[in-house]
Amino acid sequence: MGAWSSSLFASTLPTTAATSATTNIVLPADMKGMGMSGAGSEPSGADVGLAVTHMNAFGLRLVHRLLFQFPPNTSAPEEVANIQRETAAPIVVSPVSVYLMLSMLSAGAASKTRDELAKLLLCPKDKSDADLARIYGAVIAALQSLDADAQLHFANAIFAAPSIKPSYTHLLTAFHAVAQPLTTSKAVNAWVQTATKGQISSILSGELPKATTAVVVSANAFHCDWTTPFDPKQTTEQKFFTSQLTATNSATATAAAGGGSNTKPVDSKADATDASSSAPPSFVRCAMMSARRDDWSIAKFDAFTALELPLGTNKKWSALIVLPNHTTSTPMPNALEAVLDRLLNADANGISLSGVLQAVRSAKPTRGTVMLPRFRAEYSKEMTQLMTTLGVHRAFVKAIADFSRMSSEPIACDQMLSHAVLDVSERGLTASAAAATTMSTLVKPSQADTVMKVDSPFLLCVHDAVLGLLLFAAKVNTVTPIDV
Repeated sequence: MGAWSSSLFASTLPTTAATSATTNIVLPADMKGMGMSGAGSEPSGADVGLAVTHMNAFGLRLVHRLLFQFPPNTSAPEEVANIQRETAAPIVVSPVSVYLMLSMLSAGAASKTRDELAKLLLCPKDKSDADLARIYGAVIAALQSLDADAQLHFANAIFAAPSIKPSYTHLLTAFHAVAQPLTTSKAVNAWVQTATKGQISSILSGELPKATTAVVVSANAFHCDWTTPFDPKQTTEQKFFTSQLTATNSATATAAAGGGSNTKPVDSKADATDASSSAPPSFVRCAMMSARRDDWSIAKFDAFTALELPLGTNKKWSALIVLPNHTTSTPMPNALEAVLDRLLNADANGISLSGVLQAVRSAKPTRGTVMLPRFRAEYSKEMTQLMTTLGVHRAFVKAIADFSRMSSEPIACDQMLSHAVLDVSERGLTASAAAATTMSTLVKPSQADTVMKVDSPFLLCVHDAVLGLLLFAAKVNTVTPIDV
């Protein structure tokens, strides 16, 4: 898929040596001057390549922390129950929208507050905020120029009270951010709905507190058809299992199984009962898309099977699906959790998402049937506590937060929010996301024929095949029941 893909899903904690080896991306000629504004030199291919590496490293840390949320330091049953309910539902996030929102905050921070944000974002110390904004603009411009078949939109904004410094709002123009007067949460939500092409109707709930002085928002919207769409006539009603299976492996089966509606999943208590399990599996009925082809990009590993589904005529975008093998000794969703922990941490065996993708792309074309649920997943998250676990503390503490480059009054972050939507259908894939921070003054405190049936929890990542930027990631524990 080209030399530029080497930066895909960079190591979660890149070392200096690793980052210095980042691919020097050669920017297309028609990108000259794209994504730039303000004084400063034009970003180089090396600048863009390093930025993608850093954005992916942040993205993997964020996704891992979202997927492996541990109960807070309390024994309160209701808090533990809330986390259990949250982790049982699908989790969808756009690391890019969160990264850009934090970058805009960093541009207004000073002293140790900025140091914490810059460390999390892996910002190079030799680059000014304006330089970084131009580099991020070049990354966005490169992504948007990849494929005319893909509809990719980015939008940034600040809703500002009069106390927000004009110099800060001017700096945000390098992020292509628009500045609007701070009025109501309804106005912010209306902007988000427009920026996400109607996919997300709101990110803020209730009225803004009187002490609110700014809302910083980053949003994106993506749609692209599959390179080869699924035939709606082949979509059938199937079961998507959300808990234990006794089948040795749901990811792969022999041709004798036949796939499709002839496949008999384990669904009775008698079938599901053995020495290690006495409860029947849980499932939801869903619309299961199906296609038989000779050229699937599939790679099998000891604990999972991976599939890459290309998007667009030029295959510059794709979705990577990782489906764990599950047995009675590694039931769902434990199998998915174990695989995700290995992939996102790049364990001692060298298994990482980049390694999985490389293996999928280098594998011989696979003949067989792929079955994938048609579904829509939506996820929102208040990220204040999560950010503190990632090392950002001062931004939320009113007594010590320093956003003096942003505001003429002392301010701090109140809420940090993420909202994302993922829609998978026979035609293609649609996803949107928004990340927002509200801020206030101190006044307010295989060779054989294969069947890959994705009928149990899986991981789905959306990325491009040129820069290799992780745009969306989703852990799909269940799918919304829908009519065929």
